[in-house]
Amino acid sequence: MFTSLPHILIVDDSPLNLEILSAALINEYEIETVQSGRQALALAQQLQPDVILLDVSMPEMDGFEVCQRLKQNPATAELPVIFLTSIESSESEAQGLALGALDYIVKPFQIEIVRARVRNLLALHHTRHTLQLALGSARLGIWQWELNGDHVWFDNSMPSPLGYAPGEMPEGPQSWDDFVHPDDLLGLELCRQKLRRNAPHFEIELRLRNKQDTWTWVLVAGEPLKRTGQKNTIIGTFRDIQRRKQAEQALAAREAELSTLIAALPDMILSLDMSGDISQCHMPADMQGWPEFNCQAGQSLTQALPSQLAGELVQHIVDLMSGGGTRQFVVDIGQTGNACRLNVKITRREDKDGYPIGFLLIIRNLSQT
Repeated sequence: MFTSLPHILIVDDSPLNLEILSAALINEYEIETVQSGRQALALAQQLQPDVILLDVSMPEMDGFEVCQRLKQNPATAELPVIFLTSIESSESEAQGLALGALDYIVKPFQIEIVRARVRNLLALHHTRHTLQLALGSARLGIWQWELNGDHVWFDNSMPSPLGYAPGEMPEGPQSWDDFVHPDDLLGLELCRQKLRRNAPHFEIELRLRNKQDTWTWVLVAGEPLKRTGQKNTIIGTFRDIQRRKQAEQALAAREAELSTLIAALPDMILSLDMSGDISQCHMPADMQGWPEFNCQAGQSLTQALPSQLAGELVQHIVDLMSGGGTRQFVVDIGQTGNACRLNVKITRREDKDGYPIGFLLIIRNLSQT
């Protein structure tokens, strides 16, 4: 699990206790010992141990105060703490857990229990650290939503896609209204209604307020907490999709600009799939002097174009299937005296690997020029 021996800092004012614990753990861990709270605070920040075994009853500064100071310091706040105590009381244990300790070991020590609890805590801490790295690299956040009271809790222990460092997200129950963009609240309300009708999950793209008090696009996904049967408790994740949304918006703007440019062209433009059927078509605004075309997406060339033009195009498509590139020709459509001369250009479209994916057809009416 670990590339080197984990470091354990043992804090106890009793040299005998330090000796007993060091002897029990020295074969599996790197051990550092100190006998006062002030020494513990300094060494913890310098050493960054994997676990701190902290005696509760010490002179000058007891274990509770040491733990509180550790948790208040961002450099040591995430260090796992196990309290060592000879006081067996629920009040004392509750006080330590409220301060952020993760476990208790009662004196006199039972060595196998000490070893087991240290191993378990290290495994838990390693798993949590791995999860933090995975969520951070995936730009994921975690939340829990109580539908009845409409309260949401955000995981405050990990970096948030909204720009918050661990510990910076607002603690306690929040309202979606405080985080969600006003224009996206209706979509979230529809998700709430679906969940109340026992929908198995939901997924929605919306904007959340970030640390800079601007908006970040996220993908929110969740499902009911089924293990305990709490149908009104929803858990889920939110993932940063800001870059994707920006790319989509830029693409939509380019497509709108391109559509405007195409609409001004005097040419007929057809996009064909590999079977030669029309996937997209643009007809000139002024069709005066053109033959009768009936171009619609999904039609074949023979359905959409005059037979003479369609026949020539089919032959060129066959040639382009094997050779690639572009073909261009001029064809007269209609009766003598009422003929229309068309310049036709057809190009094979390819993907980035050079594999054919369709054809682009541009037809210009030369009779109008």
